[in-house]
Amino acid sequence: EDRGQYDEHRDVFGPSGAAGAYRRALFEDVGTFAPSFGSYMEDVDLAFRARLAGWTCTFCPEAVVYHHVSATGGGPLASYHVARNRTWMIVRNFPAEILRRHLRRIVAAQAREAVAASRALTGAAARATLRGLAVGWLTAPGQLPARRRIQARRRISAEEVGRLLSHQGTEA
Repeated sequence: EDRGQYDEHRDVFGPSGAAGAYRRALFEDVGTFAPSFGSYMEDVDLAFRARLAGWTCTFCPEAVVYHHVSATGGGPLASYHVARNRTWMIVRNFPAEILRRHLRRIVAAQAREAVAASRALTGAAARATLRGLAVGWLTAPGQLPARRRIQARRRISAEEVGRLLSHQGTEA
């Protein structure tokens, strides 16, 4: 395996939930993993809240973590939670300026996911993805109180959020 790309400490958006080491002060500042998320995307939500509050994350190449991805989940369970929780994560964390600028792209991406799942409707994971998307959007208003708290605590500009997302390979 070529580990050359992993030779140096560098800033990353956030850790995988299974591989992160967090300061207690971060949890005291932005809270812990959102219980409503359960599994899947809860780490992205926490990383986003931390970034919005001005925290950084450093990749440490000397750290080694063994994680059996989806050892207790996967399949339809993961498909449902990823689809639902991704929607909630967007609603909770994307600054209004980014939502306004990219709403069509966000909706189009979710629509493409729904169309792809519809084409594979005989599969349990595809049906779970559709359920997750539907539940995510139908229950998104329930995430608005969290959104207000998260955005009120934001210490970085929407432009900085856009740069962070662009730096991670997502144009914002």
